[in-house]
Amino acid sequence: MITDKHVPFSVDAETIKNIISELELVKKEKTIIVHGGGAFGHPIAKKYMLNKGFKNNDQIKGIVETSHAMLSLNKIIVDMFTEAEFPVISFSPHDIFITKYGRIYRSFLQPLNHALELGLIPVLFGDIVYDATQGVAILSGDQIISYLSMKLKASRVILGTDIDGIYSSDPKIDSKAQLIPELNPENYRRILKLLKSTSESQIDVTGSMYGKVRELVKVAKNGIDIYIVNARKPGNISKILNNAYINCTRFKNWGSE
Repeated sequence: MITDKHVPFSVDAETIKNIISELELVKKEKTIIVHGGGAFGHPIAKKYMLNKGFKNNDQIKGIVETSHAMLSLNKIIVDMFTEAEFPVISFSPHDIFITKYGRIYRSFLQPLNHALELGLIPVLFGDIVYDATQGVAILSGDQIISYLSMKLKASRVILGTDIDGIYSSDPKIDSKAQLIPELNPENYRRILKLLKSTSESQIDVTGSMYGKVRELVKVAKNGIDIYIVNARKPGNISKILNNAYINCTRFKNWGSE
């Protein structure tokens, strides 16, 4: 969403600036920002099949390149937030998470918690991390959001994309695609099945919209409100922060298990 995955190392600076301008309300709140890999991480990870784990020494170059690419993208984003006088600070996921079969297995969150207490805004990202069973794994921003939201008891999650939310089919190629305004305990299994069959990307090594929704359902089951919004539309994020209605997909009224 902040890059074009089909154009390596591209950055959509205007979208990032728009997001920054709409986040003024969170400067004084405890907030964590997580961004994906987009045109920086995904093509390299796919090329070296890092999402399959460590298989041979030829992947060493891919591990290094993926890590460097994500750090580069993160620096661009952090620099832009800093210029707008946001108290952001970067946290590299490979320093605080270890996975097991690709799932977060251990975490070291004390520094992140301390940063929040000081009034800083941590910025994390999808990353190549060390894995206890397969050597390395691609840890998606979506899984990080899911894990941190539940671990730190978030009040809400806003997921920015380049479409208005979850659709019945791909709205970029199907003019008859319908926006699904709410995901709830009654319809989420059907929608997950639909997304698994229609939304998997050839470039995204972390599962595209299906992967996002699968992670977010876990968060919703913990009673946390979630919004999937089009962050490229000016005003959307600030309206959500102000509890105003917009066209998006909401995960509401799930209660808490």
